[in-house]
Amino acid sequence: LGAHPGLQDEGARATRRHADAERARRLEGEGLEAFLAAWDAQPLFERRPTPPREGLEAAGLARALRVLGLGAMPSRWGDLAQIAVPTDYAVGAEDLKFRGLLPRLRNAWPAVETHVVPVADHDVVGCAPGAVAALLRGEPGHASLADASP
Repeated sequence: LGAHPGLQDEGARATRRHADAERARRLEGEGLEAFLAAWDAQPLFERRPTPPREGLEAAGLARALRVLGLGAMPSRWGDLAQIAVPTDYAVGAEDLKFRGLLPRLRNAWPAVETHVVPVADHDVVGCAPGAVAALLRGEPGHASLADASP
């Protein structure tokens, strides 16, 4: 669901690490509520309902930004062709960044079947839990999913 195989360019990874470190500093300095308000205001999340906030801690989120962010992870683009297990990959219709990855992803990963979830942004689960459930149940022809084949 809206996963990314990683940034191939080291310069792009360094830029992202810097941006995530800055977000983590703001989170620690301004607090959880200010951070979440700014995070949720990103166009990437404009359709989703506000997710539950119970148990979130500024220190844990700051660490996640630094350690688990796209800038911290290695590129796995070269590994995709080795995945022979049929895999469903879904993105929200309004997640233009991740929808833009679909042609390249299909080209690099022969075993992937891609889907676009209408009326969803980057948070596919938050926006369209029924579509995600249909995909998990193996109902890719469900009305809330669109085939993303070329």
